Amino acid sequence: MTIKSSKETSSRNQNPRITWEGCSVLLDINDGDRVLFSRLTAGSKIKIGNKNCSLQPLIGCPFGSSFQVEVGDDGPFLSRIFSSSEGGTLQEKNVSQITEESRDNRAIVDNNTAQSLSGEDIEEMRRKGATGDDIVEALIANSATFDKKTAFSQEKYRIKKQKKYAPRVLLRRPFSRSICEAYFKKHAEKIGFLRVDTLSLLLSFANVTAHSDVLVVDMLGGIVTGAVAERLGGTGYVCNTYSGAKPHPINIVQMFNFCEDTCRRIVHASSAELCSSDGGTPLSTEQLEDACDTGSGENEESLSVSVIESVSMDESCNGNFEAVTDVDHSPKLCKSVKAGERAPLELIKAWKENGFSSLIIAAPDLDAWSIVKKFLPLLSSSAPFVIYHQYLQPLATCLHNLQIEKMAINLQISEPWLREYQVLPSRTHPHMQMSSTGGFVLSGTRITGGLGLGDEKDITLRGLEAIKRCSKVYMEAYISLLSFGLTSDGLSTLENCYGRSIIVADREMVEEKADAMLLEAQSSDVAFLVVGDPCGATTHTDLVVRAKKLEVDVKVVHNASVMNAIGVCGLQLYRYGETVSIPFFTDTWRPDSFYEKLKRNRTLGLHMLCLLDIRVKEPSLESLCRGKKVYEPPRFMTINTAIEQLLEVGQNHPESVYNEDTSCVGLARVGCEDQVIVAGSMKQLLTQDFGPPLHCLVIVGETHPLEEEMLQFYTINNSSKHT
Repeated sequence: MTIKSSKETSSRNQNPRITWEGCSVLLDINDGDRVLFSRLTAGSKIKIGNKNCSLQPLIGCPFGSSFQVEVGDDGPFLSRIFSSSEGGTLQEKNVSQITEESRDNRAIVDNNTAQSLSGEDIEEMRRKGATGDDIVEALIANSATFDKKTAFSQEKYRIKKQKKYAPRVLLRRPFSRSICEAYFKKHAEKIGFLRVDTLSLLLSFANVTAHSDVLVVDMLGGIVTGAVAERLGGTGYVCNTYSGAKPHPINIVQMFNFCEDTCRRIVHASSAELCSSDGGTPLSTEQLEDACDTGSGENEESLSVSVIESVSMDESCNGNFEAVTDVDHSPKLCKSVKAGERAPLELIKAWKENGFSSLIIAAPDLDAWSIVKKFLPLLSSSAPFVIYHQYLQPLATCLHNLQIEKMAINLQISEPWLREYQVLPSRTHPHMQMSSTGGFVLSGTRITGGLGLGDEKDITLRGLEAIKRCSKVYMEAYISLLSFGLTSDGLSTLENCYGRSIIVADREMVEEKADAMLLEAQSSDVAFLVVGDPCGATTHTDLVVRAKKLEVDVKVVHNASVMNAIGVCGLQLYRYGETVSIPFFTDTWRPDSFYEKLKRNRTLGLHMLCLLDIRVKEPSLESLCRGKKVYEPPRFMTINTAIEQLLEVGQNHPESVYNEDTSCVGLARVGCEDQVIVAGSMKQLLTQDFGPPLHCLVIVGETHPLEEEMLQFYTINNSSKHT
C-alpha cells in the first residue's frame, strides 16, 4: 500500500468536495458530448479539438465547477466560469414571447454565404485576445440569416458555435451513478450493460446498509464492488469472491476516490477459502503474492487504459474533438483497492461461522444457478441475495431451481424501466433515443430448513456441512421420525442426500450403548441427527451431559420442531401451557399422571400441546420374560386414540375440566407437504381420518379474537381436511 503525502491526505480529509492532486475526476465536455475519466496531476493534459489543455487549473476547485477553453499567451487553457454571462438562454425566455413569433426557416437556404466572418478573421480575433464567447457573439452578429431563424434555431446555432469555439468542461465527482452512466452511454459492454437504475435495484434488494458484510461476485470491472463500498461508507466489509487463481479485475473501484479506511474494507477471498470446511488454510508465500499482485502485468495495463479512456456519448457530434491523450501516469493509484487486499483468516473464519449479510452476483459470463448454489450457503439465515443478468432466461432457470430445492423465498425477477425526459417550456417529451433494457434482476431471501419435521430436504445448510465433516453419522429413531419412517428406501434417500452412511440409533442404542458412541467422539467427529430440535427431549440433554463429562466438545445445530411449528394452526405460542405426552394404554397400565398438568392449564386458560406416543422397535413383555427379545411392529398413536384415552381419564375424575365438547385442534404430519389441520370438538375429531403418522393434539384454552378467526379456516364445518 502506497503512503500518500500528508498534504494530499490532509486536503482529502478536510473537504472531499474539493479536488486534490492525484484524485480521479469525471470530465463532462460540452454537456455530455464527451465524458472521460482522468487523474488530476500538474502534468495531466486533455485534448479538446486541436487544443491541448492542462488539468492543473482544476486542482483545488469544487466538484461541479465549470470551465471554458480559452487561448492565452501561453496557449490554450481552462478558465473557470463562475456565472453565466449570457443570462438569457431559451429556457429562461418567456414562453409567450416564443409562441407569438411567426418566423420560420422556410426562406433560409444553406449555401455557405450567410456568414461574412472568415476563418482568418477569427484567428485574428484570437491573436488579439478575444475569448470564445466574443467569437460566438461575432459569428452571430455577422450571420445574415440569424435574425430570420426561429428562437429554437437560434438557440441551436448558438450552442453549436459555443461547442466549437468555446467548449466547456464540467468537473464532476466520480461516484456510482456518474460512473455507471458514463460507461453505459458508450461502453455498456464493459459493465455488462448494467444501467444505473438496475444498479440501484441491486443495492436495494441486497439491503446494503452500514455495518453490513456483503459478499460480491463482480465480473463487471468493479462497478458493483465500488457501489457497495460507497454505500457502506467505511463500515462493514465488501468481500469480492472468485473461482480460480486470481480475483476478477475491479479497476473501476479506483475511480471512486475512496479514503484509506474505505479501501481497507474492500477485500477478496477465493471460493475455496470461503467454502472449505476448515477454518481457512493459510496460503503459501507464492500464493499470497499472486493473490495480492493481481493489478500487475496485464491487469495494470488495462487499468491505465480505463483511467484515461474517453467515454464519448455521441462521437458523431464530436468531430472537432479527438481522444484524450498525454495523461500523466506518474502518480500511483491506491494499491489497497487494486484487487482488494486478501481477507484476513480471522475475518474469513467469522464469515464462515456467522454468514454474510447479503449476496450480490453480477457475473453474466457464468451460469447463474451454478454460482448461486455455490455461494448461497455462505449467507446467514434470512439474508437477501440478488443476481444480475442481461438476459432473462438464465435467471428464470435459476428461480425455478431455487423453488424446487426450497432454498429461498420471496423470489422474483424484476426488469427495471427508465425513461429520460427533456423538460423545457412547451417542449417536454421523452428522449428520442433510449436504452431498451437495463437487464434483469433475480432477488430472494435465503432460508434454512431442518432434519426438521418433514423429509431429507429440511436439514439446515449448517447441519449438512456438519454431517459432511463427520466420520460417523447416527440418526435417533424413537423420539420422532421423518415422514418416510425407517424403510430401506427412506434411509437410502437420506444417505444419497447427505453423502454419508447413516446408522439408525434406536432406543436401545441411545439408552444402553451410548458410551461407545461417545468414545468414538473423543477421537473423531460424530454426528447425532434428531428429527426436530436436538434440545427438545430429555434424552438428548442426557447425551450432552455425558459427553461433557468425558470432555467431548458438543456443538448443537438447532432446527424447527413441533414445539414451534405447532403455531401453524393459529394459536399463539406464548399462550401455551405445559406440554404433556400421551402414552399407549395397556390392559394393566392406564396412567393418568398428565391429568393434573391438563387441569392446571385449563384453569389458567392456556392451550396445551399433547405429544402422542411412538413405539418403534419395542420388545414385547412376553419376550422379555423369556430372555430373548422379540420386537413388536411399530405403533404410532393417532389423534382418535388419544381422544379416547383422554375422555376415559376425564370420566374417572368427577371434577373433570374437559369433556367431549371441549375444543381441540388435530394436526398430522406437521411441516410436510400433506400436513392436515382440523379444528373441532373432541367428539367431532374422534371420527376424523387424519391419515398416516405423525399426529399431535392441541386442547384449546381461552382464545384471542385473532386466534378464533384463524381457527375458522380449519373447522370441520368449512372442510374436513385443511393443509
